[in-house]
Amino acid sequence: MEAFIHSVMDWFGMPTVGLPAIFIVAAVSATLIPMGSEPVLFAYVSLNPDDYWLAIGVAT
Repeated sequence: MEAFIHSVMDWFGMPTVGLPAIFIVAAVSATLIPMGSEPVLFAYVSLNPDDYWLAIGVAT
């Protein structure tokens, strides 16, 4: 189970997957479903701290 969690986190940390996921969650939470996009943003920035401002821009 731990290996599965690590593989999912590695997959999510890729910019080709993580940034679109941030955009989709932010757009859905702003329009359709009242939820927060901050946990997804925090998880991505934790895995890729160099992409901090890029992730903030995508979430905005």
